[in-house]
Amino acid sequence: MHRLLLSVVLVGCQTAQMASNTGVSNTPEARLAERQQAAKADAKALREVAERFWLARVSEDWKVVYEHLPAKVRGEEGWEAWAEWAAAESPFIFEKADPGEVEAMDGFGWQSVAVQTRIRRFPQLEARELNRNDCWMKEEGRWVIVEDRKEKEKLPAKPSTRDLLAEELVRDVHAIVNAARADRNFDRYWDHSDPDDRELVAREKFEELHAEFGFYGAKPLWIEVVGDSARVQHEILIKNLHPSLRKMDPQPAVLVEQYRRVDGTWYYDFKTDHPGAASDDAVAASE
Repeated sequence: MHRLLLSVVLVGCQTAQMASNTGVSNTPEARLAERQQAAKADAKALREVAERFWLARVSEDWKVVYEHLPAKVRGEEGWEAWAEWAAAESPFIFEKADPGEVEAMDGFGWQSVAVQTRIRRFPQLEARELNRNDCWMKEEGRWVIVEDRKEKEKLPAKPSTRDLLAEELVRDVHAIVNAARADRNFDRYWDHSDPDDRELVAREKFEELHAEFGFYGAKPLWIEVVGDSARVQHEILIKNLHPSLRKMDPQPAVLVEQYRRVDGTWYYDFKTDHPGAASDDAVAASE
């Protein structure tokens, strides 16, 4: 019963704070409509980019392929050096490619592509037909393909699998939580944290743990809601407030944090790994 009453109070507070601070045009529904409008334009642009990329990939026009790679994949040696490597060492020869429908949202893109491919080192083997699930992202305003598996795992799921309106509600709670952390308002931080976690951790211990770090300037990069779980990737400055490290400047970090929906209200899941600007070993070494 106490959890239900707290949920009603928090929903009212979150809605009132959003309305008083931002106005009607910044409602979750209005923000989602803006995102969806931008996504339509992005999907149209990405469809053309992906078409050009796959025409180049099948014909092995390496200069064009190179133009669609992320900066850290392109490297500093220029496209000629990369093309020389790709012509000899890239794992697959793509004989055909049929790009499918595109989804885009918040500067990320997803596309299914039916391909016919051979292994470059064993061209005598029979070609295989398979479906790729390509991921794209905007890098300095241009679309680049994300092919590294670990990098793809850092991206949100495609929009058709997500609760997009709920993502706007999480955005509001995330702003409240990070304002509370920056202001060191541990009462508000505690109130917006997962009720199940609060049953396992004493209020005093919660403050003790979270008082060790200063958090500043959180900026969401993406928000993903699937069911009653949410992930938020954000850029943030973190400062370890251990006395031996007080002279250090806040350190930039990119973190993924979790949120949960409980009885209709979103809460920060603080029982996930606590982000630290320095490890325990670093603190011990500085003492």
